[in-house]
Amino acid sequence: MFQTRRARVDPDINVGRIRSRIVRNMIGQYDCFTEDSRSEEIFFVDPYQKFFFSMLDSVCEFRLGFGDFINEETGELDEEFFSTRRTDVVLPVFRVIYTVRHHRGKGIQRRVLEEIKGVADECGESFAIFADPFKISGFGRELNASEALVKFVQNGYEQTDNWMDDLYKQRKRFLELGFINAKCVHATLTEPFQHFVYISKNARKEEQELLESLQVHYYHKHYEAGVNEAMPSGGLNM
Repeated sequence: MFQTRRARVDPDINVGRIRSRIVRNMIGQYDCFTEDSRSEEIFFVDPYQKFFFSMLDSVCEFRLGFGDFINEETGELDEEFFSTRRTDVVLPVFRVIYTVRHHRGKGIQRRVLEEIKGVADECGESFAIFADPFKISGFGRELNASEALVKFVQNGYEQTDNWMDDLYKQRKRFLELGFINAKCVHATLTEPFQHFVYISKNARKEEQELLESLQVHYYHKHYEAGVNEAMPSGGLNM
């Protein structure tokens, strides 16, 4: 948050076109940028240059599919299929957060996610997030968040060197923060165990019920012994 100056807002950001109430509320809280006026993604840069994060406008779809009504034991359709009203929920996505190396270990990611959760509760909108630990591609060490953002946009990103262990820690952090693991039909490059949502305390009852019905549970068998059996590897983020 800014204490001494107004946040910079990229002129390419058309606030009137933003559908997500969460994203609209975050404009002006941080310096914010987008790659062009048609992009769904907005980058937010910490005024103290410790981190940046980005959010995608309402693009992530959650809905009950045909397979959700198949009885696992009989292979037949449950009666619930014929009585359930199918609804879709389209959510904004907290896509990425990156902390500059020398500011890590200070709880920054947790603090930012708590802040976004607070905004979500205030405006009654849930949001999605994907567990997919990454490092910025390319050489050299960025000294601040702005340098890191430029490098991220220009070079892209790749999986971390210890991706499976980092994934376990990130999933654990999301669950501790009150996110639930939920199936997302929109995601094509990630696996269900990577999909999470935060259900706003003030979301519509129908939205809460749908997202809760999509909840799935995973565990990491024998993690302490170093055996990664429960979670297969997945692709990069959305």
